[in-house]
Amino acid sequence: MGKWHAQQRCEQLFPLSDCVPSHDWQLSECYDSLQQRSSQCYGSLQQRSFTKNWRLPLALAVAVISIGVLLSIVFLAIRKTTVGASEGAPKKLIHASMPKKKHIAAGPRHHEHGRFSDPTTSTSNRRETGTQERIIGISRSLGRRHHVEWLVQTAFVRVRSQPNFSAKQIGCKGNGSIVFGERHGKWLQLTPERGWMLIEINGHVLLHNRTVNYFQVENGGCAQIGRFPVIDHFACMRAAETLGHGFSSVNLYTGAHLHQEGCYAQYGVVWFVPTSISCRLDNCTQDAQRQPWQPICSSGQYPQWSSSDGFLSTADVKESLVRKDEFARLQQQQQQQQQQQPPLKCNVLWPATINDFVRAGYGAAIGFFQRFRAYANFSHCRFVVSTNFAVNWMETGLAPFWSEELSDGNFQDSWVSAPLCSSMSWTSNLKPTMVKCMMSPSYLSDAKLMAFIRSHAWPAGSLYLQTIGPRLLTYRQPYDHAYVAIHMRHGDKQLEMASLDQKKRFQASNYLVGLLHFVQETWPHLHNIFIATDDSTVVREASAMATDSLKITFTSNAYRSPGGAPNSQNGNHVNTHTAVAGVLDDQAALALSSVIIGGSDSNFFNVAKALNHAIHRGMPRPRPWCWDAYAQRFCDNDFSNVRV
Repeated sequence: MGKWHAQQRCEQLFPLSDCVPSHDWQLSECYDSLQQRSSQCYGSLQQRSFTKNWRLPLALAVAVISIGVLLSIVFLAIRKTTVGASEGAPKKLIHASMPKKKHIAAGPRHHEHGRFSDPTTSTSNRRETGTQERIIGISRSLGRRHHVEWLVQTAFVRVRSQPNFSAKQIGCKGNGSIVFGERHGKWLQLTPERGWMLIEINGHVLLHNRTVNYFQVENGGCAQIGRFPVIDHFACMRAAETLGHGFSSVNLYTGAHLHQEGCYAQYGVVWFVPTSISCRLDNCTQDAQRQPWQPICSSGQYPQWSSSDGFLSTADVKESLVRKDEFARLQQQQQQQQQQQPPLKCNVLWPATINDFVRAGYGAAIGFFQRFRAYANFSHCRFVVSTNFAVNWMETGLAPFWSEELSDGNFQDSWVSAPLCSSMSWTSNLKPTMVKCMMSPSYLSDAKLMAFIRSHAWPAGSLYLQTIGPRLLTYRQPYDHAYVAIHMRHGDKQLEMASLDQKKRFQASNYLVGLLHFVQETWPHLHNIFIATDDSTVVREASAMATDSLKITFTSNAYRSPGGAPNSQNGNHVNTHTAVAGVLDDQAALALSSVIIGGSDSNFFNVAKALNHAIHRGMPRPRPWCWDAYAQRFCDNDFSNVRV
């Protein structure tokens, strides 16, 4: 309230007209009294006005101070909790989410009640945005800490040159693959790779994003700090950039010292160690452990095959065969079952050689043989062979499958007296008769065989892998690194294509130019091609297409004819020792390849695909790795055509 308003208010409360004149002195006293009271009124109103005007600002100031004190208490409590939860980290590491602009020397750490604390941590240091922060021995960047990685959620997602469906396909990423890029609507623009990938379509998510943090461990490994090794090459490049090293500092390690697969920093240089040249946990030497390498870790886990190109060395093949010796497991299971049940008389006399398989049609013959072998063993039957058969079989580089070996004379006597396996129609396909069974009538039958296969009682692994295992160990692969194997079946196979649709698909699946173009689009990083074919024309055409950047090779000893095997050889193929060696070498090359391509209309390809899957199972490998050119689809998990 202003002075004038206060004065007017007091004069209204104590007007001079209230004084009644009777005597002059009384009137004078009355005036003095009213003026005094009016003055008191004025002073009182001024004081009340002052108090009222300052009440709100004072209240606001008190409220602000109270809130500040409360926030300080909460901040200290959170900081204490965070520090307490992190103090148990046994190793010093660097955690960053953006390139470092400034390096700060690590401060000393003090051990206190089994936990680590850092006395260099202060409020002023933590206020420096974008610089390093030291908390309990962990160096962090205060910039953007969370990095986005994209995971392929479906079987595969194509990589296209532009963000539209009509754009050229330039690659393909399989389920579980990690990619990086910037989102533009429903498309992801890849970095540092080239291309675009669709994120979702009609509400179906193809790529799922996750946030991770990267760490550089100064001492120890990723597992010791509860993190995961960066075993993806592109993730290693992103982590290197994040930690201030840069994309260009990432190098593929090819040195002599063995290291576990992953991403490492050494004196400002980042090394990526792929699976193919890494050491296993049980054979990493102490010398390798002492190398001044600092592991780069991530808060996210990567697929085991991320750092692999799918190539199997001789040591890998040997390890796979040892782990997948299904025959030994099957024999042990058979012995246990025979101990629990009364023995039954069932002997299978087997003189059919690998040359007979090639003559009848190798793919179909070996596929049926493995099924029959598994079923016969499951039914407590023994395979009986002659000494001459055993020698020839193992000289070919195949593993024994029989339970008993008889001299040639004794085997011939048993063969003459033994009846045919009349209840097993397939055995009649090996003409002349190649299988006889000494058993009670219908003990083995086609119906029981099919029931056995449908029940999945036979080994999940491939018995064929056990059969051809010794040859795989001695086989010299066409390349000393990852390659694509293509099977092209021409010739008499066309007789099996009855309908017009089948003929068109058969022709498309064996079009050389189209297959090579598909390889370059889907696996642009693979430049080594192996082709298994019965057509000498394909060899001539493919050889002319080979360049310095596209290597193409074949099996030298395989039997081939112009246009493929003649129709007259259907069911009666050339089966000389050279031809058999060529067939087995083709199978070995297809089985050991990183990527296999062929048609599901071919038993030869179906068997090779199953063998490829069996030997790679449990080993890291990229995806997709199988393409069915006849059905025009990826076949990584499709084994409906053959089970061997």
